[in-house]
Amino acid sequence: MEVVSSPDLFQVWRSRYEEEKKTATLELTFFQREKGDRFRKIEEVHQHRAIPPEEVTESLREAGFRLEGAYACFTQEPPLADTYRTVYVARRAIQVGK
Repeated sequence: MEVVSSPDLFQVWRSRYEEEKKTATLELTFFQREKGDRFRKIEEVHQHRAIPPEEVTESLREAGFRLEGAYACFTQEPPLADTYRTVYVARRAIQVGK
């Protein structure tokens, strides 16, 4: 669990990973200041599926894309074995005559 607090926003992030399903669930609860001492509660649930890098690159290739790069999320660094989220940059191959 991660808790972040500021005068206008209080956040609680809870996450869990289910190895057998290769899924991650992130539960977010925010308390955002509206007026004076009033706060609005916001709840979100994000679900992610872990996909092996080889499957991502093969799927991109099959869909007609060329991989330009892969980065650890929010950086320009290459992903490591323990990187939580990877961003893939791909370019659609130009098809002449279409």
